[in-house]
Amino acid sequence: MLVVNALSAMLGWLAQTRSLGVTVSLLITVFAVGNAILGARFAWVLLRDPPRDAQPRD
Repeated sequence: MLVVNALSAMLGWLAQTRSLGVTVSLLITVFAVGNAILGARFAWVLLRDPPRDAQPRD
């Protein structure tokens, strides 16, 4: 999760501070969207699955 968050911050900084060509901008956009989807998937899996060693509640 930390790597996904760091990559997201880096891609946002890169897109805002650099004057990039169309090809590089599209490449960064693809990576940013893929990163967002991957982060949402990680969050979904973490929220959906109970811990493996959790005791059932009475």
